[in-house]
Amino acid sequence: EAVEAIVNQHGFEDDVAYGHTKLFVRTPRTLFTLEQERAALIPILVLFLQKVTDTLISLFPLYP
Repeated sequence: EAVEAIVNQHGFEDDVAYGHTKLFVRTPRTLFTLEQERAALIPILVLFLQKVTDTLISLFPLYP
């Protein structure tokens, strides 16, 4: 469902086919666009995870 939402958001409904566990892309343009979006989001997600981890470590120290 999440993959389908991302594909629909970018307007690639006709460029992909859904397998049981895989997404099949017909044109390279679609693949490159999705990879660029992924690469742009990774630093944002890493910062979020670092902030959450730092907060949890400060709230629950391993060694009191």
